[in-house]
Amino acid sequence: MSISPIAFIRLISGKSDAITRTAFALLLVMAGFAAWQLADGASLEERVVYIRYTCFVFAGVLAFLIPHLLYPENRLSWIQQLNPPKMYLFGAQLNRLLPLPLVFVLMIFIIGFFDPAAPGDDLMLKSTFVFQGLLFLLGLTVYGAFRFVIIGRRSQQWQEGMRGAGLMDGMKQVGQAPATPPGMFPSFGATVAISGGGMMLVVIQAWLTAYDPAWIAWIPYVLLIVWAIRKIYDEREAMDQHFYQTQAFYSELFINPGAKGADQREPIAFDAVYWVPKKWRAPVWAGVLQLDRRLPFGRIMVLMVLFLWFLFYTGMNPEIIVAWLLVMIAGKNALVYLLTSENIGPLPFQLILHSPAQWIRARFFINLRWTLPLLLGLLFPVWFSAGYDWNFLFLWLSVDIIGAAISAWVVTGLHEMKFKKQYA
Repeated sequence: MSISPIAFIRLISGKSDAITRTAFALLLVMAGFAAWQLADGASLEERVVYIRYTCFVFAGVLAFLIPHLLYPENRLSWIQQLNPPKMYLFGAQLNRLLPLPLVFVLMIFIIGFFDPAAPGDDLMLKSTFVFQGLLFLLGLTVYGAFRFVIIGRRSQQWQEGMRGAGLMDGMKQVGQAPATPPGMFPSFGATVAISGGGMMLVVIQAWLTAYDPAWIAWIPYVLLIVWAIRKIYDEREAMDQHFYQTQAFYSELFINPGAKGADQREPIAFDAVYWVPKKWRAPVWAGVLQLDRRLPFGRIMVLMVLFLWFLFYTGMNPEIIVAWLLVMIAGKNALVYLLTSENIGPLPFQLILHSPAQWIRARFFINLRWTLPLLLGLLFPVWFSAGYDWNFLFLWLSVDIIGAAISAWVVTGLHEMKFKKQYA
């Protein structure tokens, strides 16, 4: 049976649920609002700088989120039964990444063209810098998808000690055994290559804009796309092997993160949730443990706090800081939705364990797990900037706590409470 690439991608993509669509729409609104604030009244030079900042941020975000967006593939059995052409598999992976660059495409368009005071001024130059930014997004997305699709074999070799054994032994001898699985080291390398390489390209491109002729400023981004396409072409015959090997490795890693080789990193201890009232400590601990297995959020939270500090340090508009704080709070409090998947929280079993009211309380405390890093992030401007005081900190701390409660109530309402009403 033959199937077109578009039909294949539509078939395995399925239809996202209402919460996912709503979250993506909110993300687009927040990103558009932040870009609008940057573009409002900005000069052409400022717009160029903001577009480059956006490309910088995209490089870091893309590099970090790729494995979490791509793996594991929920419809892997469908793909195996369809047995599509090899390059269809890469197209399916690229399709899963598209929502992320779309957010940054929106931002670059708004930054470049939103100019109500003089919409027609410097239109050619605006278009040039906008399309250079879009070319960077396209090239880095394609390269990033390729870099992770082919990483499975090397990761498995590191996991089994066929590669990197000398490095692992050396780290153990000095008492620095890695807290992560050895198989993750190639992923760390890919993350550094995508983020660092992408940022370096932005710097090189900015440097080339000072020289004539003007077309040489396009060279770094064009070379990125050409190089990525060439690498994909070279691996086209083995793309199915790469795809299934990488899927197998990350499926094992995310579903069974305890498989860390000889020196296993212990999962979060029960005593680590000492701050939760004893009555809800068990479900909170189980939820935190499952979230760590599904999406290790600690590194993402650190990156978000660092970016928040960057916004404070550079004196960004308060509206942009507000938008980013809303993204942080919405993101950390939306994580509990992952606990409603069938393989983590089957509904009959959930209701046997606890009532919906108890699940609301448990998820509220799960949401509070990352409130302390947010608090530390807010302390930075309070201590070092005269423009922010303790009222600012308490306001956003209150917003986070209220958001944690609302998130717990909504998620439980869509899961346990809905099921109970249907079958009560």
